[in-house]
Amino acid sequence: MSCSASWPLPLPHDNVRWLLSAALACLLPFPVSSSEPVLQDFVFISDTQHPWTEKSDSGEPESNEETVRRSKLFINRQALATMEYRIKFGGLDNVPLFLNGDITAFGHGGERDYMYNHPFKDFYRRNFYANLGNHDYQNNVNDCADNGCARDMYKDMAGWARSYPTRAFDYSVKDNGWEMHRGSLAYSLVLGDILAIQLQNEPTYSVRYESARRTFIINDSLGFLETELKWARAAGKDVILNMHKPPYADWQSPNSPRFRQLMKDNEDLILGIFAGHLHGSAGKYKTVGTIPVYLSGAASRETFLTAFYNPQDRELLVFKVSGNDWRNNRKLVGRSKATSPRDTSSRAPDGHMPLGVNATADAAEHADPHPPVSVQ
Repeated sequence: MSCSASWPLPLPHDNVRWLLSAALACLLPFPVSSSEPVLQDFVFISDTQHPWTEKSDSGEPESNEETVRRSKLFINRQALATMEYRIKFGGLDNVPLFLNGDITAFGHGGERDYMYNHPFKDFYRRNFYANLGNHDYQNNVNDCADNGCARDMYKDMAGWARSYPTRAFDYSVKDNGWEMHRGSLAYSLVLGDILAIQLQNEPTYSVRYESARRTFIINDSLGFLETELKWARAAGKDVILNMHKPPYADWQSPNSPRFRQLMKDNEDLILGIFAGHLHGSAGKYKTVGTIPVYLSGAASRETFLTAFYNPQDRELLVFKVSGNDWRNNRKLVGRSKATSPRDTSSRAPDGHMPLGVNATADAAEHADPHPPVSVQ
């Protein structure tokens, strides 16, 4: 059988070049050898923040009815775009979606009901993982009747995390006639060769409040983070961190020496920090040491992030999608590579991660129609 092709498509990185050539040459009408690497796709969104629009940010006048109507449009358009992307690049079960906080604007019952019964069920569906943001619980402590908004969002998040395939989860509850809820709600997920560590609002946040014969004690997640980073290093996993507020925007303890030291000690392991909170900022935000920090913007700004990870090269490429148009308006904004020593004896027999789609078949799909000239 002879194969030939001449498709001058630029590529996001050189290591995929030979994969694209093979895919284009033969169009892969047959299964690919298991010895080839698997690319793992991810999608990151944040700040659906129903009901909220860009006018809510700017202070421009808008009626409540119009805010609710437009907020739903923004959320559902983004949700549809992310669902289409996930289906295109491996399916919902193979492409995790991370929702990094501010699910609601105020944690009210109607806001929660809309998000859970429409975007969650209609578009995100499954294999998606949430964090809470300041609008979900922090802002509502002592600012909502009987702390009901903070109470309900905390309990919702605890329920979701208990349904996720977590490796670890920082939460406990005891009921001796008065419920005692403890924990940061941080959790971790093993996604093939990646350990995703979910740090909720931000890793230094802590608070105590009471509501309806319940006490909620939220501790910071720094101890959890340290434990999970140690586990990842020992297990040969590379790491992504998810949170709502990026370092160190509006953190309770922005000068936390413990967090800074953890980042310094694990620069060779952490591929990126993904966050939201700053609606008008999407793409690469800053670095913590050498670790890139990426923001997904907001549903009302029609931005989100996609990424794919090559476990063979241990490299993560991150793209910003604008206008919800991942087909035509997706730009490379960052790339990082893990360099920590790895004991390959603990990996799967084929040396590859179980999730994702085959790199050879997927390479052509990941060649952007408008490839970036430089990383920003």
